[in-house]
Amino acid sequence: MRELARDMDRNADTFGVLHDAFAAAVVGEGVKYRPTTSDAAWNKLAADAIHDLLSRDIGGIDSTGRRTGYRLGYDAVRAFAVDGESGLVELNDYTVQPFESEQVTTGGSIEGRSVDGVISDDAGRIVAFHIVPYDDMGRLNMGAGMRIDARDVRWMANRSRFSQTRGTPMLVAGLDDWERLDSFRESEVIAAEQGSQIYGVIEHQPGDLGTQRPFAPTGPDSSAVLRSGLTDESSVNGIQVDWQPTVSGALMDLPDGKKYVPIDPQRPNPNAVPFMMEMIRQFCAKAGIPYEWAYNDVRGLSWSVNRALVQMARDRIAIWQTQTFAPYFSRLYVWLLGGLIERGVIPANDEWDKHELQWSRISWPDEGAEYEAQGLGLLKGLTTRHRVHGPLWRDILDERMEELTYASELAKLHNSANPEFPVSPQFFLGFENEIRKSQSESVSDSTSVSKDITPQSKRTNHVAKRDNTNGA
Repeated sequence: MRELARDMDRNADTFGVLHDAFAAAVVGEGVKYRPTTSDAAWNKLAADAIHDLLSRDIGGIDSTGRRTGYRLGYDAVRAFAVDGESGLVELNDYTVQPFESEQVTTGGSIEGRSVDGVISDDAGRIVAFHIVPYDDMGRLNMGAGMRIDARDVRWMANRSRFSQTRGTPMLVAGLDDWERLDSFRESEVIAAEQGSQIYGVIEHQPGDLGTQRPFAPTGPDSSAVLRSGLTDESSVNGIQVDWQPTVSGALMDLPDGKKYVPIDPQRPNPNAVPFMMEMIRQFCAKAGIPYEWAYNDVRGLSWSVNRALVQMARDRIAIWQTQTFAPYFSRLYVWLLGGLIERGVIPANDEWDKHELQWSRISWPDEGAEYEAQGLGLLKGLTTRHRVHGPLWRDILDERMEELTYASELAKLHNSANPEFPVSPQFFLGFENEIRKSQSESVSDSTSVSKDITPQSKRTNHVAKRDNTNGA
């Protein structure tokens, strides 16, 4: 199953798109590590150190130096989708070495209970893995396998039954159907290519050269020239044919008795695209990803329907994130953080392992409307920044303080130069209209509302007076 899934991922474009969409939805730009100790300064220092480590290829966490830590996480999730399992080995220099699922295999002498390279104890608990390296020719070297303790391996597998040891590819239920679907797509492409080369045929009349249609009953007449083309001298294998195809751009002068018949090859098949789209929707449903989101196809969908599909995708992806991938990333990041503390990059902390993971989220169809709704919700106290932005809410407040400080400076400079038109710092932040709306809705006394003249209204009155003075 894993070999077939790999082959489909390499050779079937639509199959690979689903795996890309799944990995992008789960990981996005990268799973962020956020310490949650009581020391805010230490939290920021640790988060920055982990981020710096994951952002480097050379000198990062990949022992081969081929990819950054964030890319390593993306590849691990995508390998999980294709193979049904993914893993890496934690080395003693606090780097990791990823391995392919096919490298976990039984080879040589294996002690204890082993199922296809996964070694368990009598209780069924995984205690070790037998991992085989590749040789110089890219083949598995069965004689050089190593038994690696499970405590040094980060391994996740898609097990659909309690008795399973190894993982199952995510789209295994549709592998055979997808292989046939891909063959159907290829045949349609070839048929369309061939059909586009034929625009019509020349119809030959029965017995136009003294032979019977379609063939002479006793063989060809040796005294007659069998015509299968346009002239008496042309023939096809000495046997008369009834139809002769013509290619595009051909200009012909048909002799008497010949008839040109145009042909519509019906390629591509008008039913092919709807059939393929329906099959792809079924496979997307198995992967838990809406077809419209995976293929960026929102034709015929309203904004509310598209938003509902995104919410479905968010819910399903959140299940994968919390149930399958959270332990993988959490343990890996804690191990990396321990290495940074051991090497003195960051100081020790009694609560050093307290943390949370920040996952990427699928964007809403209308980000502008979403941000406006979030802003109104915060102003009205209907939600919190943690619910809206997740673990980054503290960093957002820090950035907000910098914005407010700078906006206050701009307001002071503006008010000193234009005392007749005073503004607040919110004017430069673009929240003037939202604050006015929130204030007007929260104040029930119409008198107090009428006395509340905002800088924007003052600006309008001032500009009107100036325009009237100038005769505008």
